Amino acid sequence: MGAGLWPVRLVRVSDVNDEDLGWMKPDRSMEDAAAGWLAAGPAVVVVTLGEGGAFALTAQGRVSVMAPRMPVVDAVT
Repeated sequence: MGAGLWPVRLVRVSDVNDEDLGWMKPDRSMEDAAAGWLAAGPAVVVVTLGEGGAFALTAQGRVSVMAPRMPVVDAVT
């Protein structure tokens, strides 16, 4: 485990978005990088993929969900 992963050992649930995970682990696929985090200690690692949904890894396997289509709303007034 790299020195930058020590905080991951301290949590039960870890979540990260695809852009940040890609920046931290540019030489690995999202799935491989998340599996590395899972091996470091959390019970579950969730990777959010923006409009692509999300996937989660546990020792028991992988689950993925699609993001619902939502209208874009300008919240700045």
